[in-house]
Amino acid sequence: MSYSYREIAELAFAALGKSTRLRRVPLWLVRVVLPVVRLLSKRFYSIALGITTISQHDFEAPKSGTHTLKEYFEKIAPEL
Repeated sequence: MSYSYREIAELAFAALGKSTRLRRVPLWLVRVVLPVVRLLSKRFYSIALGITTISQHDFEAPKSGTHTLKEYFEKIAPEL
């Protein structure tokens, strides 16, 4: 099964009983802002770069087990 970053977030928000709150930022804008962020904080730059990289790719893994990601999120939601 393959999940986009958005699909994972939607499953997580649904498990919490909340509406999905994601904002799209144009990639060109991120590329302009990242070098400025790097000058101000290498820590925030690393975090922003990681999020940017992750959000551009789908996630795929071999199927194993019997639970779905949705079921997992629903199981841990009450603990959050």
